[in-house]
Amino acid sequence: FSSINVNRGYAAKLHRDGNNEGPSMIRAFGDFTGGELNYWPEDDKTKATIDTLKHEDRMTIDLTDSLLLFDGCRGHSVEPFQGERFTVVFFSIKMAHRASETDRKTLRDVGMPFPDAQGMASTKG
Repeated sequence: FSSINVNRGYAAKLHRDGNNEGPSMIRAFGDFTGGELNYWPEDDKTKATIDTLKHEDRMTIDLTDSLLLFDGCRGHSVEPFQGERFTVVFFSIKMAHRASETDRKTLRDVGMPFPDAQGMASTKG
């Protein structure tokens, strides 16, 4: 992954990530109730508008027990929640291949493997 996003108190509306290669990992933390991830695994990503996704086609996933690998380019949203909720999301931006070798080395040196074309292809299925 090329990027890490930390969210606090964010209940995302239905969307598809715009500058994401797709494969993403997410985990939720905090003292809260609700806040499950709604995910449309069959979203073909080619529909004219995200509003055509049907509520009944979603999966609802509790993110508090483990990391979830999902395709951020498919429709997803967050259920309302009460309390303090944090999420950590790992993903790769579409322009990651443009990172300098110095930046790639810096990431590798701190234990964060930088994605390459072969790795991205293997996670996309």
